[in-house]
Amino acid sequence: GDPDFIFINPVSYQTLVKQLITQGVYQMIKAKILAMREAERDKELASLYGNKGEIAFGSQIRSYTMHPYQLVKDERTGVQTGSIQAVLDGELDKFIEEYLRQKGAAK
Repeated sequence: GDPDFIFINPVSYQTLVKQLITQGVYQMIKAKILAMREAERDKELASLYGNKGEIAFGSQIRSYTMHPYQLVKDERTGVQTGSIQAVLDGELDKFIEEYLRQKGAAK
């Protein structure tokens, strides 16, 4: 009949253990390399985008006041306009130009 237990060749067992250890070490090294590459990529992206600051209430770039009067104010540069609809339609040139002018003067 069928045996109640299985004999394992000691040489095969040692080979199996070595393979499992090797695979585990390989997976750990692979994970470490991937983590290092991701950290390097994140660092590179951060340097490209610069310091954006915290995204929180009070740290907005522009404020829009629609009542009782209409005003859009760029909080970084102080540039203001009463034409809210133009800004909402994408007319941002005066804001961008002043920001770049001030950024260039700061260098």
